[in-house]
Amino acid sequence: MPFDILARTESLTAVNLTIREQARLRENPNDLRWRAIFPRTEAGSVKIREISAVDFRPVGGRREWNAQGREIPEVLGPIIDAEMVPINPTHHIDERRLQHLRERSQGVVQLLDRGIIADVDTWATRLADAADRQIEADAFEVWFNNRLTVMDPKTGETVSVSAGLDSGRYVTAAATLAAEANAYKAFIGYLRDARSMLGSVGAVRLRQALLDEILEDAPTFAGDTMSLAGLQARLNAEGFGNVAIVVDERTYHSFTDGGSEYSTSYYVPFDKIAFQPANGVVGATHFAPVTRAYDYLDVGRVRTISDFVVFHSEKNDGKTLLVEAQANALPLPIEQFVYVVGGLATEGS
Repeated sequence: MPFDILARTESLTAVNLTIREQARLRENPNDLRWRAIFPRTEAGSVKIREISAVDFRPVGGRREWNAQGREIPEVLGPIIDAEMVPINPTHHIDERRLQHLRERSQGVVQLLDRGIIADVDTWATRLADAADRQIEADAFEVWFNNRLTVMDPKTGETVSVSAGLDSGRYVTAAATLAAEANAYKAFIGYLRDARSMLGSVGAVRLRQALLDEILEDAPTFAGDTMSLAGLQARLNAEGFGNVAIVVDERTYHSFTDGGSEYSTSYYVPFDKIAFQPANGVVGATHFAPVTRAYDYLDVGRVRTISDFVVFHSEKNDGKTLLVEAQANALPLPIEQFVYVVGGLATEGS
């Protein structure tokens, strides 16, 4: 199924990566979904200006003899006018740590082998992983919430920008599923609406607590307790086809200030259900080239890990090594493939 399977055979062109790191990347340890739901598309510039597709299915109409036929207008979706800001996690390795890494004492080797600390090569991969998760977090935020939030890494101040999708694609439920007389029937109603909006539904993405409410009220055969597999079979029997129910409880660590404080966040909000079309694709991740002065001065400082460019530079008269990963990437939903229902739970319920 295209909804939760990520390509595991990625192009690894970083010649200095250890065999261990190459294997780790191929195994897709980050368990991310954006490559399947918001597949990569190349953008020639960090400035994106395009017209989104719209779901417009007109009928041709009839006319009187010798009269003009109906003029079909060109209906355009929202205009996307945005400029990417770089995704750019960094790490400084100071002189003392560089010395210890060079000496490779038994204690340092043990910490490296256990993954507690990282060396020059593995920090490159850690930063690429962090950039990867940022795209995932952005993709799910703009998909579920119709907005994108950017935090200043120095001050911790945030700015939220609307994605500009039609508000009709984001519905607030009249009642939570727990308050509904029958959560299953309410869910079927949302599924019918999604099918009408998307044309077809291939997957439903939600948190476990919402699924539990639906399963509790779902009709069963011979009084058995409804299971996830049973629910999917029931939906198929009711004419919805093979709809995948995807329970998404994945988390990541988001920074809460301009320093090192962080908290645990969920990719999928607790109170929302998102519906995906038959092919699972909701939008695209636009990638623009990354350009630095190193491109013209020293190509040895630059390498690529998966979708990310990694830079190495010295600071403090060569006493500190700065490792950076960067991507000029922006995931954007396509309006006609979006339908999200919110307000289905209260926090802490």
